[in-house]
Order: sequence, then structure tokens, then C-alpha cells
Amino acid sequence: MRDTIPAYLAGLKQWHHWRFVDGSKIPYQIGDARAKSNDASTWSTLDNAVDTLRDDRQLAFELGPSGLIGLDFDDCFDASGDLMPWAEEIIDAIRDHAYCEHSPSGNGLKAIVFGVKPD
Repeated sequence: MRDTIPAYLAGLKQWHHWRFVDGSKIPYQIGDARAKSNDASTWSTLDNAVDTLRDDRQLAFELGPSGLIGLDFDDCFDASGDLMPWAEEIIDAIRDHAYCEHSPSGNGLKAIVFGVKPD
């Protein structure tokens, strides 16, 4: 898992866990306390988050104050598992500057890039 995450993300203390609770993704600190997307004191290092990952949880990353922007491509794969043309065009444009992974649903992608969110 650590090998697939680029060093510029791996080195940030912006990691925690999440798990599904009643159909919602709930963030958790290392342990059983809830994490908060707007409270960096509830985040951890990648190594600590991976080392304490449990079967009922997934790895989470907060964008935080580091100049990173998250892109969410919902339903971007067709029935045969191929990336849809609209998504492929965007992914091709950011490929060299983004970290991408499948979303938990398996039918989407999440990307993390450096940038500035427009007003």
C-alpha cells in the first residue's frame, strides 16, 4: 500500500482511517476516536495510519492546508470496466501531476493534485 503513494503525499501528516457506519463514511483517528476534516490534530502520519489499519477500516487522506485539491470522478467506468471518454480526457491532462486511485465504490476515481481552488 505504501509503495503506491507518492512521496509528496506520504510525507504529509494528513492521514487517518474511515469506515462505513449506516451507509456513511465516518473518519476515525488512529484508535477509536473520530477524526475531523478540519482538525489536523486528529490526523497522523502515513506509516502510523497503515500500521494501525484494521479490517473494518480504510485509509483516508485529508487535503488540509498543503495546497492540494481533490477531484472526484463518480461513475467514470462503463459496463466493461473501461474509463469513459469524458473522464479519460481529464485524467490524460492531469496524469503527470496527480495521484489517482479507485474510489471505494469501484466505479469511480479520486485524484489529488496541487492547485488553487477557484472562488
